[in-house]
Amino acid sequence: MRLKAIHLTGFKSFLEPAAIELQANPVVIVGPNGCGKSNTVDAIRWVLGESSARQLRGGSLGDVISNGGGKRPGAQRAVVELHFDNSDGSAPGALAGLAEISVRRELDRRGDSQYRINGGRCRRRDVADLFLGTGLGANAYAIVEQGTIGRIIDARPEDLRNILEEAGAISRYKERRRETAQRIAETREHLQRLHDIHGEMEAQWGRLQRQAQAARRFRELRAAERRWRWWALQCRLEEERSAAQAVAEQLAQSRAALERQGAAQALLLGGLQEQRQQQRVLQDAVEGAQAAYYEASARLAECTHQIHDLRAARQRQEEICQQSRDAMAKLERDRDTLLQEKQRRDASLRDGDARLLTLRGEEDAARRERQTEEQALAALETERNALQAALSERRRERDVATAMEKEQGLRLNDLEKRLMELAQPLPTEVSRLPELEANVLRGQATVQATEEALLSAGTAWNSAQESLKEARRQRDEAQRELHECAARERALQALYQRLQKPVPGLGDGPTLLDTLKVAEGWEHAVEQVLGHRLQARVGDGEGLAQTTAGSFLDISPRDRTMARVQDEGMLLQQLHFGDGDASSLQDWLWGLRCAPDLDFACRERGRLAPGEAWITPNGVLVHARGISFPATDRDGAGLLQCRRDLSEAAAALSTTQGLAAAAEAQLSTAEEAQRAAQQQRAHLDGQLQEERRHLARDEHELARLHSRAEAEQERTRERERERGRLAGQVQQLQERLATARLQIQTAQPLCRDLERSLAEVEAQTQASRQRLAQKRSQTARLRDEMQRFEIQRQRLQAELEATIQQEKQMIEREGQHRRQRDTAEEQLLIQQAEIPRREAEYAQAEAAKSACQRNLERLQGEARALDQEIRQGEGERLAVENAIRQWQAQAAGEQATLAALHGRLGELERQAEDLAADLAEDPGPCPEPGKVTEEPERLAALIARMGNVNLAAEEELNELGGRRQELLQQSQDVEEALQSLETAMASMDQETSSRFAETLAAVNDALQELFAILFGGGTALLAPTSDDPLDAGLILRAQPPGKRNATLQQLSGGEKALTAIALVFALFRLNPAPFCVLDEVDAPLDEANVGRFCALLREMAAQTQFLLITHHTLTMQAGEQLIGVTMPEAGVSRIVSVAVEETLAAARARGD
Repeated sequence: MRLKAIHLTGFKSFLEPAAIELQANPVVIVGPNGCGKSNTVDAIRWVLGESSARQLRGGSLGDVISNGGGKRPGAQRAVVELHFDNSDGSAPGALAGLAEISVRRELDRRGDSQYRINGGRCRRRDVADLFLGTGLGANAYAIVEQGTIGRIIDARPEDLRNILEEAGAISRYKERRRETAQRIAETREHLQRLHDIHGEMEAQWGRLQRQAQAARRFRELRAAERRWRWWALQCRLEEERSAAQAVAEQLAQSRAALERQGAAQALLLGGLQEQRQQQRVLQDAVEGAQAAYYEASARLAECTHQIHDLRAARQRQEEICQQSRDAMAKLERDRDTLLQEKQRRDASLRDGDARLLTLRGEEDAARRERQTEEQALAALETERNALQAALSERRRERDVATAMEKEQGLRLNDLEKRLMELAQPLPTEVSRLPELEANVLRGQATVQATEEALLSAGTAWNSAQESLKEARRQRDEAQRELHECAARERALQALYQRLQKPVPGLGDGPTLLDTLKVAEGWEHAVEQVLGHRLQARVGDGEGLAQTTAGSFLDISPRDRTMARVQDEGMLLQQLHFGDGDASSLQDWLWGLRCAPDLDFACRERGRLAPGEAWITPNGVLVHARGISFPATDRDGAGLLQCRRDLSEAAAALSTTQGLAAAAEAQLSTAEEAQRAAQQQRAHLDGQLQEERRHLARDEHELARLHSRAEAEQERTRERERERGRLAGQVQQLQERLATARLQIQTAQPLCRDLERSLAEVEAQTQASRQRLAQKRSQTARLRDEMQRFEIQRQRLQAELEATIQQEKQMIEREGQHRRQRDTAEEQLLIQQAEIPRREAEYAQAEAAKSACQRNLERLQGEARALDQEIRQGEGERLAVENAIRQWQAQAAGEQATLAALHGRLGELERQAEDLAADLAEDPGPCPEPGKVTEEPERLAALIARMGNVNLAAEEELNELGGRRQELLQQSQDVEEALQSLETAMASMDQETSSRFAETLAAVNDALQELFAILFGGGTALLAPTSDDPLDAGLILRAQPPGKRNATLQQLSGGEKALTAIALVFALFRLNPAPFCVLDEVDAPLDEANVGRFCALLREMAAQTQFLLITHHTLTMQAGEQLIGVTMPEAGVSRIVSVAVEETLAAARARGD
């Protein structure tokens, strides 16, 4: 890519749109201090993604928006756009196929920033990726700002490594390595979460199994509860129907009483309606009388007001007549005074016109004389300007020739010194090549052997890792089983303690439950028969008399003759005492035969003797003529079974503890084997890395020496070519120096002649200017006097016109006053005749008002009497309405009660329907109506004792099984992904190390060569701070010829700058950037070093595009295109571009 143009709008001092077209290479930007040259560098850094305001020489990012200057307002946004020519297809990714690429950044006053590539919105990361590894990325070395060339020398080792990685395109690998490391950490965290979830699932598995069993028991109790609730609802329905019928009868009686009260209310309302009709007629008559009275009062008030108005108007007309007479007399006096003033002003106006005519003649004569003198002065100034231009041209030619003589002399001295340096022999290190080649071969063999050993150690480590995983799995399985067994043992122990209810007053000693042993499977049947007697205390016959509560069983040995004969298959034969006699239970278990199941017992009922019964293992008793099922809520049920389960659980716990201990020991052995394998692997890996570092160092040194040998041969040939070229340049410089000296000798006499002629013309011009000043002063004086008389004439004319206008206005006002007086006198006569008639109308209105008042008082008395009668009728009506409301409230209460009963009946019927829908079949009539209240409560209590039951436990159990299998598969996939990422990380580390070594060797070769060119010899290189190729920093070491400095800080400012330039150009040789910006890097250099810098710059321009900012003349001459930055207005920069070759060609054409 090649930079074609830079477009700036509103960026810092570039308020108006400006374009920098780059048409040649190198391009040099020049201009005075403070005109905005370095703002172009800031613009390039800003559009490439710079986000630090300090790096852009500002306090905040908003400072890049132009603030204007002088009277120019600031811009609202800053825009910078770079245009690239991509005809070579060097752009990365999808942009490689585009011929042109534009990168644009915008920022407005609100802080909104946008990036665009070819007009499309993008991220700052996309712009950074476009230039990553090109020298223009995050660690840009292709943009060297003003005063920062020396910072490369003072850079930290880490910063120098970052610059080298940017040059060698290693920064791409580092970014990928960072992302891979982040993904590895995230994958390990995900794998740990999967292991945690698996542990939680194992604990949840056992809990769900217990919850599923409880859910089945809950459904059985819930079905029994629904049946009893349905029977209870049927009983309540019958009660509610009876109550509803009674309330309906009371409601009918209340409605009859309400009808009687309604008839009485109708009679009262009829009488009141007739009285109200009479009241309305009487009220209309009262209102008519009131209207007549009010009308008479209004007429009387109107007459009074009219008489008062007539008298006041008469007085006003008399006053108007007198005022008009006085005004007419005053106007007559003012007219006489105004006539005298008008005559005086006419005389003054005639005198002023005569004087003004005289002044105009004098002013015309003075203006003609001044024009003649101005023409003479213009001729003299034209002659002076021509002489000045000729003198400036001769002086410029003389100065140019002088500067050329000085510059050519300096360059001639430099070339002669360079020729002497090229004659000196170069140092060589080729003799070390055979020894280094042997070391490299030995190192390669050692590395191969260590790699094979490391591969074997890796295989052993993988095997140990698999063994460790298997041991951990067995240990986890054993611990899980141990926890389950311990939990089951604790639960059974708690259940056994809860089922053993102590009997008050029983005393101390062993119980039947402690000494009795039952054959397996018959625990429930024995518990069903014995019940609470399992808690009976056992002992010899003496304890029988001491028992005061509960039960007691004598288990002392008996006489065999007294024992009842028991047939085979009796329940007693399933029992056994430790030291006692099982026949002691004959009285409690007599006649109970063992049946394997219920069907067998029902078929064999005929075999039973009187008093005998079959009993099944579930506790069902089958008699000869009946059957009895065991209750489901007996307290004694489960004691024997619980005791047996507790014994089995204790045995299983002991066995599981042994297995867990063995698994733990096996895990310790596997972990020890894995640690040993890991240590062996780490040792071999460290040894391999160390051997690889030694091999890489030797290979790097061998490659460097090979390159050095080739470079020495090429340098020798280049030195010979350069000697020939320099000899030709010396001859050319000598010829140019002679030409310049001849031009200086010719220009000196011409300059002196032109200076004398210019002095004579200057004296003539000064005299002409003095005469012209006198003529201009005279003309100005005459003009001022004319202007004064003209103003005075205009003032007199305006005053005369105002006087005439006043006279007209006085005549008009006099006519107005005369007409006003006549009108007032006519109105006065009319008003004097109107007053007697208005007084007669007033007397008539007063008599009419008295008659209307008497009629109104009579009608109001009749209305008050009728109103009293109506109020009495209203009282009787209110009493009847109160009685009606009482009966209505009673009927409404009874209606609400009936509605509530019907609502409860509907609700009970809906509940019954819902329960019938939940029941699998019709429960039929209630078997025991006396238990419809207690039985549902008992079943509800049993359900409540079960606590919260997870009814979806079976579904959750099945779902959890699928999730367990899926989780195991996920864990396996994540482990495989983690292994793949670690492999990729190792591959990237190896590639980074290899590329870093190759890049360092190439840069050191180029640095040594360029350092020798700039300094005429000496050594310079980048040395790593450690042997780690991944994290080692870099130190720049340089020794100019003839110096033995220990550090770079001992070098001068110019030497530091040359060393930094050599390093930057060495990086360009390795990885040429699309363009390079150098801002006043030649400031610390003297003339000789600037010449070397420019020569090297021309050579490097063949492969890199350069944009330079300088104040140095030699550097300007090295540029193929000059771009000037000026500031014609305060704070506003502008661009002026000059193509050097085209300008020189045009100048040569003009000279020809």
